[in-house]
Amino acid sequence: NSNNGEVAPNENIVVTTAEQLAEVVNGATEDIVVELANDLQGAITLDKNSNPDVDVLILGNNKNFAGKIHIWGAGGVASTMTIKNVNFVVDGTYANNEACIYVLGNVTRTNSYARNVTIDGCTFSGTGETVAAIRHNVGGTNDWTIKNCTVNAGMHSFLQVANVNSGLVVENCKAYSKNGVNLNQTYSATFTGCEFDVKGYAVRVGVNQADTYSNEQYTFSNCHLKSQ
Repeated sequence: NSNNGEVAPNENIVVTTAEQLAEVVNGATEDIVVELANDLQGAITLDKNSNPDVDVLILGNNKNFAGKIHIWGAGGVASTMTIKNVNFVVDGTYANNEACIYVLGNVTRTNSYARNVTIDGCTFSGTGETVAAIRHNVGGTNDWTIKNCTVNAGMHSFLQVANVNSGLVVENCKAYSKNGVNLNQTYSATFTGCEFDVKGYAVRVGVNQADTYSNEQYTFSNCHLKSQ
């Protein structure tokens, strides 16, 4: 990981379909930068386990992605994955109770514990009344950073998380969705420079699960939280 996912521009890989994006990322044998050449549609899995030493940077170039991305990985995989400047749009074909970007279990009920993930400069839009922008419902995962993102009206919520051990950092994000952030049994989280102007809850803690922690710590700095 000598370059932390940064590769010279002439080495960038350009993709034109969601399936090609997954194929390139999951087949990488060295650090790569992947660029979206046009709008994409689909439901794909990006597998951090496919090569645990590869750093991945996906540059969306502000193209639309109609569908969803499942990020897969074991907790011990330390390589980085960054998704930057993608405009996610809820497509009725793929709308469900997951999210535009999510971490869950697979069909064998084996959970993903993907760590070292950054979501940067992405927008989330559409009439997804049950669809969160980002859903992290497995737990046991460290080091997720979500920054410079905007969740527009029509989405269910900005962020749904459960049992994240540490390193959940949210910076300079705006949410105008039905709800803001739902933190279930999450040990710690830091929010800086965020604006949530939502209809329901701006921040909710401890719902749907017994509270097994006695020393959770949530830090909000320079944030504006409004619930109608």
